Amino acid sequence: MEQIKKTINRIGSARFVMIVFLFFLVAIVFVKRLDAAYLFSNALLHIGMSSFFVLSMVVTIITGTGLNFGLPLGLIAGLFAGVLTLEWKMTGWAGVLTAMALALVFGALVGFLYGRILIHVKGSEMVVGNYIGQAFTFLMCIAWMFLPFTNKKLTLVVTGFGLKEQVPILEYYAGIIDNFLSIHIGSLVVPLGMFLIFGFAAFLVWLLFRTRYGIGMSVSGANPKFAKSLGINEDNVRVIGSTIASMLAAVGIIIYSQSYGYYMIYTTPKSMAFPPMAAILIGGASTKRANLSNVIIGMVIYYTIITLASPVAGALFAGDSISEPLRVVIQNGVVLYSLTKIGEGE
Repeated sequence: MEQIKKTINRIGSARFVMIVFLFFLVAIVFVKRLDAAYLFSNALLHIGMSSFFVLSMVVTIITGTGLNFGLPLGLIAGLFAGVLTLEWKMTGWAGVLTAMALALVFGALVGFLYGRILIHVKGSEMVVGNYIGQAFTFLMCIAWMFLPFTNKKLTLVVTGFGLKEQVPILEYYAGIIDNFLSIHIGSLVVPLGMFLIFGFAAFLVWLLFRTRYGIGMSVSGANPKFAKSLGINEDNVRVIGSTIASMLAAVGIIIYSQSYGYYMIYTTPKSMAFPPMAAILIGGASTKRANLSNVIIGMVIYYTIITLASPVAGALFAGDSISEPLRVVIQNGVVLYSLTKIGEGE
């Protein structure tokens, strides 16, 4: 019994509970003889789609601003970049690469401005970041209606101006990254290309924090007073961290959207910060400490649970009418539970 308690403490109670729940869902998949290959393919796809969002959390945590509640700013920057490529009717790899390049530029801009704001609200970064993300999202709701887009496939049919809530990208570059170097093992599909892109970004982040300057950034995030005694500028570290995190989020929404098939604009970005937060917390991170293993473990646990929840609920309760509401309850329940364990890894 004592050994079990030690194991749970080492793993972390939040992560342990989620792992047990995940194994329960996987067991039901096989007991009810659901299409396991299809479900696990979807789980892998969802992990890849959201990987950059979770990765952005690592940067802000290490640099001392906590969980990235300013994620919607980066998402909107990426959405604007992506919609521009559709306005210019760019297709294929030219379209998606241009979208990513523009997303890096716009993400850097909003990240820099966001970082400058955080300098003045030390100690309340997550609260202020949440308000800024919400405010910027609703401000852009107005902008989406009046920006001069002319591509009729993007604008509202009734008014002739203003973007649709779901801007379709099927004819442009939908699924192009999903299918890049994808591996088919029977009916199981592994989006290898998507994972390679994430792996490259994760390697760059890892490499950054192994450099002399990156180590200084880590020290500043962990102990600002000690960093100041070493001559490290804490304000610059926060701005750089916010900039990199926003760039990752901006590129991430391009990857997410090409897989989803639409750019989801208007109010969608304001609610997209919480699942990545839940994922990295379940992975073992805290508001002061995080690493790439937390990202990988958290993504696998969280997004597999979310993917399996709805079909398993449908199999257990024999109907679709309850499966989707139950999936929403489970998803938000996991988010809430992970946030209540926010200090466990500290």
